Amino acid sequence: MITKIKPKELSNRVDIRHIPFDTTLDLEPLDGVIAQERALDAIRTGLELKKRNFNIFACGLSGTGRTSTVQGLVKEQAVKESVPDDWVIVTNFRHPGRPITLPFPAGKGREFKKAMKEFVKTLKQELPKAFQSSDYQESVQALVSESIEKQSEMFKILSKEAEKLGFELKGTKSGIMTLPVLDGKSLSNKDFNELSDDKKKEFEEKRKELEPLVRSFIAGNREVDLQTRDKIQEVQEDIARTVIDRNMEPLRKDFGDDGPVSKFLDKLMEHMLENAGMFIND
Repeated sequence: MITKIKPKELSNRVDIRHIPFDTTLDLEPLDGVIAQERALDAIRTGLELKKRNFNIFACGLSGTGRTSTVQGLVKEQAVKESVPDDWVIVTNFRHPGRPITLPFPAGKGREFKKAMKEFVKTLKQELPKAFQSSDYQESVQALVSESIEKQSEMFKILSKEAEKLGFELKGTKSGIMTLPVLDGKSLSNKDFNELSDDKKKEFEEKRKELEPLVRSFIAGNREVDLQTRDKIQEVQEDIARTVIDRNMEPLRKDFGDDGPVSKFLDKLMEHMLENAGMFIND
């Protein structure tokens, strides 16, 4: 049945006398969105999922409150959850391209960062001072003097052998020169070339006997240098370990003397000892 309506019936007029407030300031803010219960339930379900690789996709027209709605529901869910751990990313000294993550109770991560910053700052001051101490300088000097004395004694022994074969030794930047000696005088190249062929041959034969001795001396000399370097490095590591241990102890006490943090501090100690020389001022 078709009913004819009047023009005044085409609009719905509200009688404000029946509205139970004077202004909208008297009203409580609307919690949520209007007529979107299914959408809200879907978001809540998504937030409750504990599995990985699930995502929530919210779409709609601009200005419809998508962001504020999702943020509100996230905050609502967060109140129900336990406070998550802090995760701190630290250097992997063996594989720099694969950093390590360390878990901390909420709030402890920021404390660890601050403590590590202070730790490094302190070491930059204390390690150079330790390497400038008289004890360190005297230890290194003793090792260097011992090395020079050994090499000097080795050179004396080689010189005596060279003298028996009719040669004089002369050290140069490029190595050791073997100079033939005749009548107590070392021969220059010009003098040597003026000798008879038989005398030249005699010197060359004896030089061949001397050459293995010279090579052995050079190898021994290099070995003494390497041993001295290793001993100096040991001294550096001992001093560095003392300083690092003293300053690392509070870190272990405050953030755990076992577990992943302790393992990281062990690797940090190892790395710093291997590079202790970086803290020595030239």
